[in-house]
Amino acid sequence: MSAFTWSYPAARAFEVCRRKRYWRYYADSPERERAHVLGRLMNREQLAERAVVAAGLWLRAQNASSAAPTSQEAYEQAARPLLNDVWKSVRSAQWKQPDAKAARGLLEEAYPKLHPDVDADWPKALKTEILNRIEQLHTQLQPLFARIPREADIALGETQRFEIDQVAIRIDPHWAYREDDGVRIHRWECGMPDPMDQYHMGLLVKWATVALDVAPEQVRVIFDYVALGQSATEEDSVALLEAAEGWMQESWMDMSDYLENADRHENQPRPKLEWDMTPDRDVCRDCCYYALCKPEF
Repeated sequence: MSAFTWSYPAARAFEVCRRKRYWRYYADSPERERAHVLGRLMNREQLAERAVVAAGLWLRAQNASSAAPTSQEAYEQAARPLLNDVWKSVRSAQWKQPDAKAARGLLEEAYPKLHPDVDADWPKALKTEILNRIEQLHTQLQPLFARIPREADIALGETQRFEIDQVAIRIDPHWAYREDDGVRIHRWECGMPDPMDQYHMGLLVKWATVALDVAPEQVRVIFDYVALGQSATEEDSVALLEAAEGWMQESWMDMSDYLENADRHENQPRPKLEWDMTPDRDVCRDCCYYALCKPEF
């Protein structure tokens, strides 16, 4: 069995439905391959966020000495190819092929009966939404992109991995850079602010202290809410870190209850039927593993 793995999205999903973590990390034969394939599904909001983040990364990656890139260019160069790849995969059912690991599908297309409210013109509406959010991100971030030299960048779009107490942790700082004597970390959020964002911010502080060997006081985390055109910065990084560490430890312990002997080192799952399913079927509507759980409803 592979190492016990933890991330902020995985922890949030686990809080909603224990079974979802089983399908993601522990599914056994004969359901393992089907779970891996269904795990490629995402909803339209997740697709939009990927497209906007891709555009943001492209904007940052441009040479600051060249002509300032536009939001339309960011859409054409970064977001549109991603959208085209997903739509091609959906139309051809490529995402269903076991060996097509990079292909992605859409929940609304895979489970149409669960989404009767989806309009036939949704791709056009989604494109408009993505363009608007890229324009907003461009307005918010382009002055900063132009001011911060590229050599100051620490991370740009790469998933970061580190380990604590034999737990493999993944985290996604969209853009991290050094400024003055500190580290600045940005995430581009397409949704609305969430009270849990404070823990996400604290986890990013934790990554910086472990991976970059900086004191929490030297870290500032900024969440750019592109749908609102607003940014949120929590100045007390020490308090954020302490709160996030407590929440993270509690999450690990809860997840460990579903492992044999609660042993994260061995990481052997208890039987599938002991992994609780959510009682809220509205949650299932937006779960990629709906087809696997449905026989037990």
